[in-house]
Amino acid sequence: MKRVMTTVLMLTGLLAVNAADYRLYMTLGLSAPAGTCSITESSDVYKGASVTRVRMTMQTTGIAGAFYSLNDTITSYIDGSGASVFYSKAVHEGAKNVLETAEFSQDRNSVKLTIHKYGEKPYSNSVSSLGQIYDMLSLMKFAEEQGARLLENNRQNSASDKNPVEVFSVPMVNGNQVVQQHIHYIGTKSVADASGKRHSCVAFSIRDFKNGPERETMRIYITDDSRHIPVRLDIVLGQSYIKALREL
Repeated sequence: MKRVMTTVLMLTGLLAVNAADYRLYMTLGLSAPAGTCSITESSDVYKGASVTRVRMTMQTTGIAGAFYSLNDTITSYIDGSGASVFYSKAVHEGAKNVLETAEFSQDRNSVKLTIHKYGEKPYSNSVSSLGQIYDMLSLMKFAEEQGARLLENNRQNSASDKNPVEVFSVPMVNGNQVVQQHIHYIGTKSVADASGKRHSCVAFSIRDFKNGPERETMRIYITDDSRHIPVRLDIVLGQSYIKALREL
């Protein structure tokens, strides 16, 4: 995972804020406390238009931080239809400092991607797609708000980790590329939050084929009720993953 600090946004009018805090755990055989994660959602204005700003910050600490240094921020500006308007990732991982930005076209089917590496000339690339392009946070929001509802009237009770059911597939910004993301429903599971309280959750697996074989990049657990609260996020990092448990 990599992340975000943007200096190119013209923003005014912070109206309302919803915040969710998570505790991070690094999992590589055993699970160990790894740091904190916060996701905030607010009403804002971007280039004169009303938008929703979603921001995720993640920071590793302690022994886990020495093993995998992470101090990143992701910001997404999303319009009223749920489409990405502007996205940025500030990456601060050890000596690595990179700013990634994505500026979406008016029809949201193309995007200008720019990579700013410290000490190097920025690299830009324009990419088009046949469908609406998402970013990481707008895709998570879509899965949270729409994915669970899609299944309320058509539950796949037989689904399991070994037999996932694909719900939808969408293109998503990934560095200097746009990669097709496949969202699978993998069943209803009992999941603990940061305090240990268990919740019945709908589980979604986000997968792609960026490096050849299909790989899972993230798993999202959302309460199986009308609230659709994300209780747990599993973010895959090679052979290990970071587990984010929500403080409820």
